[in-house]
Amino acid sequence: MPPLRSVLSNFTPYSWEASTAEIAARYGLGESQVIRMDLNTSPYRPTPWLNKLAKKLAKLDVNLYPDTSYRRLREGLSSYTGFDADQIVVGNGADECLMITAQAFMEYGCQALQSHPTYSYFRVCAEIMGGRVLKIPRKEDFRDDTDAIISYAGKDTRIIFLCSPNNPTGNLANPSDVEKIAKETDAVVVVDEAYYEYCGKTVADLIENYSNIIVVRTFSKAFSLAGCRVGYALAAEETVKQLNMVRPPNSVSVISLELAQTALRNVSIVRKWVKTVVEERERVKKVLTDKFGLKVYGSAGNFLLINFCDYPAKAVHTALMQKGFVTRDLTDVVDNCLRITILKRRENNLFLSALKEVLERY
Repeated sequence: MPPLRSVLSNFTPYSWEASTAEIAARYGLGESQVIRMDLNTSPYRPTPWLNKLAKKLAKLDVNLYPDTSYRRLREGLSSYTGFDADQIVVGNGADECLMITAQAFMEYGCQALQSHPTYSYFRVCAEIMGGRVLKIPRKEDFRDDTDAIISYAGKDTRIIFLCSPNNPTGNLANPSDVEKIAKETDAVVVVDEAYYEYCGKTVADLIENYSNIIVVRTFSKAFSLAGCRVGYALAAEETVKQLNMVRPPNSVSVISLELAQTALRNVSIVRKWVKTVVEERERVKKVLTDKFGLKVYGSAGNFLLINFCDYPAKAVHTALMQKGFVTRDLTDVVDNCLRITILKRRENNLFLSALKEVLERY
């Protein structure tokens, strides 16, 4: 057995979610009884797109590699985002875009900064490349502590990871703060906008003046294509050339590319889904605060972070799991908090009923 790379000797890997089948078996449930409220994916299955794909499958050149430049998808994304196709990098999900950023810019032994708490894969990308990750605590209202980030950004700081809306807290990064960080540090500033469609707020316009800003987005959330693994990054043209130096040539399948291109031709449908999810998010938040007396943080994404106040969140999480509702246990990250994904009204109502029963035990 060859030795593991030394940088991985004390490495903590990304915590994978248990499968629906595993959860069902653990709690003696049928798989259809398990409602996933922990993945932050869309509740809408794009059946019409799949039906169109089915008619095209026999003609797809799956025996060949896809166009390694992903030109057609980048042109579609250019129309959608307003950025030139040469300012766009396509990857196997947003996670690959994050990883190739680390591969391009993270120097062994150097530093990456991130606001904390945030998406845990930021740390994983940096540490795999031999980087040291420093977590900068967020302010009490979960805003990025911009001054602290800048003060800790030294000559060996290669990447600063930001997230807007932030997972798991749901708040947006302030564009002026992002600009200040990009202007006053020499680091690459990565802004993860995976939930962009749910708020319509972006810092992407800063790319025109700051070549060290990279905005990462995905088809996994609002576009309902989490299982297809398609993401993209927006950056200055010279930065895109640097990212393409390490980008794998064929990591996105022809089938995934076809579905992503179909999604971009149906943005109006996606916006309807988004509108419904946002309305449900606010309705569920109101019920949780007004009727259950819980503290729910404002969110610009498709999820809510819930502080259970006088109730034990970890025990609530377990009790909900037993009923088939899978929430994200964040008690080790944000005190006494769980995160829930907003689904369709029916599933949300079932969750609220189950939660009511659980809380009545205390």
